[in-house]
Amino acid sequence: MQHESTAVATPAARLHQPNSGCLTYTVHEAAALAGVSVDSYYRALKAGIVPGRKIGGRWVVSRVKLERYLEGED
Repeated sequence: MQHESTAVATPAARLHQPNSGCLTYTVHEAAALAGVSVDSYYRALKAGIVPGRKIGGRWVVSRVKLERYLEGED
């Protein structure tokens, strides 16, 4: 019996797949893409420095806004 391997895209890989269907990132994914710790990203979120918004008690980060931020457009 063969097991199917399910490839899970890393956050960095997802950033380079514009048609991946991903509209948002988790804070963990956004932090990894930004190259900072999760704690640093949370602090920057709360200070309004990096993109993200709290929805239902959970932080989410817009893929488009994060890409623009990381490219220096925002």
